[in-house]
Amino acid sequence: MYVANYLLPNYTRHVVGETDFKSGGSGYAQYDNHNHPVNNDETWTDTLKVGDLVEVVPVYDPTKQDQMYIIGNQVTKL
Repeated sequence: MYVANYLLPNYTRHVVGETDFKSGGSGYAQYDNHNHPVNNDETWTDTLKVGDLVEVVPVYDPTKQDQMYIIGNQVTKL
């Protein structure tokens, strides 16, 4: 079985970017419209748990010795 990395418990990725511009609204210069750089690791804690519905895709095995599947996404029934 293969599982998408981001679905695994404690999956960590590095994020680089910046926040949206936002002002504080108080009128002071230090609260003028500004943004902040982002350059850090983040660990996802809302990964798969027992009872979640997932997408299961069969993978063709030419040797026909293994049944292989890819778990690619968590899904929701509408």
